[in-house]
Amino acid sequence: MKLKTKTAWIIFCLLAPAAVVYLLYAFTFRPNREKNGFTRRFSTLHAIPLDTLIAEKRFSEICGLTDHSLFIALADRRTILETDWTLQKEHYHTFPLPTEEKIMSRIQYQVDSPVYNIFAGNGPDVFKGLLYTKDPPRHFHYGWPVFVRSIALPNGLYLFQGFDYNKAGTQQDFILWDPLGNNQLKKYDPFQPAADMDISSEGLISYDTALHLLVYAQFYKNGLYTFDSNLAPAGHATTLDTVHTGRMRAGRTNRSGILEYSAQSPQFIINGQLCLDDGKAYVNSLLKADNEDGAGFDDYSAIDVYDLRTLHYLYSFQLPRLQGKRLISLRIRGDKAAATYAGGIVVYRLEH
Repeated sequence: MKLKTKTAWIIFCLLAPAAVVYLLYAFTFRPNREKNGFTRRFSTLHAIPLDTLIAEKRFSEICGLTDHSLFIALADRRTILETDWTLQKEHYHTFPLPTEEKIMSRIQYQVDSPVYNIFAGNGPDVFKGLLYTKDPPRHFHYGWPVFVRSIALPNGLYLFQGFDYNKAGTQQDFILWDPLGNNQLKKYDPFQPAADMDISSEGLISYDTALHLLVYAQFYKNGLYTFDSNLAPAGHATTLDTVHTGRMRAGRTNRSGILEYSAQSPQFIINGQLCLDDGKAYVNSLLKADNEDGAGFDDYSAIDVYDLRTLHYLYSFQLPRLQGKRLISLRIRGDKAAATYAGGIVVYRLEH
């Protein structure tokens, strides 16, 4: 082989893999700001910021609300701020939780004033008590390895979503649990078969008191699942922001049963927040619609509204951000909304 031909062949062998990688990237990667293949129907509903609380404290999720009060968890995992809808009142609740690192590593609050529940998913334990008293909370231990999401239901039962280590993979089942008898009443997995490295079971769950429905929105896919209080399926919908360009596989299991990760991990989170009010689901979608301005998409949070009775998309509206920060938590009650951000809390009025 001549020297020039040999040199050209070596250069081709070096550049060919890079070219293949580039072509795969160019034809499969679709950033959030590109065309995502759907449009939003913006209504005349506007979210008007009324009051803002800028604070050095780092706020986490809004874990409860009433007609008069908001309950917001702080990032220290031991404190809840109780304030009113004008953000003028400040009352802090602290709780005598164990100092065990395992228990404190994953804490979630739910306040249905005056009742509160504290979920320690790595315990796994539940603490249930009453605000405004000095009585210690009741302590329940759940005999399951770990749960990542949890809800106290009005009937006294608990819903958990957690890992079943008796099954292959990392699928997260729903579990209905009776704390008084320490009985697992039902275990349910709506996501079979788990051919996508179990990312179908990653998402957000909430409970609608008007329809007595559990609603689950997926992080990386476009599913909106509903269940009754006994975990019986009540309907499934595909959310508005259905994309056809994003890769949704996170890997596979090889013949030896070992999980292998690949470049086909999810490119982006689709649904970032979920809240329910009076038979409607409010989903904070993180994907830009084709009829939205890319430059302005970072100035607001896109909220898509669904009717839980029909599981149909209704409309969307824009929620102004605080100092350009992304939404951490959103709760809606009638014509009012409250949201937390890294730098504070904002209360909005929803009006046409």
